Amino acid sequence: MMTSPLSKSPQAFSSPVTFPSSSSSPPVSEQSAKELIRWFINISSCIAGCWWILLFITQELGYCKTWVYGSCKLF
Repeated sequence: MMTSPLSKSPQAFSSPVTFPSSSSSPPVSEQSAKELIRWFINISSCIAGCWWILLFITQELGYCKTWVYGSCKLF
């Protein structure tokens, strides 16, 4: 009689064993967060490196309506 509850308890513990598969999803979100940060750093470094090209293009295309203290204001 006691062996049947003991045989059921490993089954009860086997269902939480399936939860580590769901806990493997946080590394996926962590990976996507790292890729998002890496993408943001790449974009910001490109903007920092090419800001004068971007300002020249916006000035030539007439996107900048006014220039205030060397910065482009879009109206």
